[in-house]
Amino acid sequence: LDLVVVSPLKRTLQTMELGVLPNLRVAQKETEVESNDKLLPPIVALPLASERVYLISDIGKSPSILAEKFPYVDFQSEFSP
Repeated sequence: LDLVVVSPLKRTLQTMELGVLPNLRVAQKETEVESNDKLLPPIVALPLASERVYLISDIGKSPSILAEKFPYVDFQSEFSP
């Protein structure tokens, strides 16, 4: 993997944390790469990856609040169309 892209909604970040993050950490340990606490590959949260906007829970929280809970996710980078 070169990049992990995730929706910035809390429920998708939690799913990624449970399902993907442990495997990234295992892979990083197996490659024995010095990373200065950065994961390989980078994890980027993109608003365009959100699945829907029907309920209040689909609006999400501010990136600064999410960054405190998910410090390994990049909430600042975005891809330009």
